[in-house]
Amino acid sequence: MARYVKKGGTGSGTSWADAYGSIATAVYNYDGTVHIGRGVYNETGMEWGDSGGSTSTLNIYGHGEVIID
Repeated sequence: MARYVKKGGTGSGTSWADAYGSIATAVYNYDGTVHIGRGVYNETGMEWGDSGGSTSTLNIYGHGEVIID
């Protein structure tokens, strides 16, 4: 099952209507596919890169212009 993120989202990430509001929440809590809606996301404290712990795969797709600040 894919997870979804959109600006202003407050849900559990299971659909666009019930999307997370944070990319970090989706990335840290899910292995699989994450769809990110158009917008500017301020993900302070989010670290990108391999921490050496997990070998799982995460696919991230932006829909429209997505900026991670």
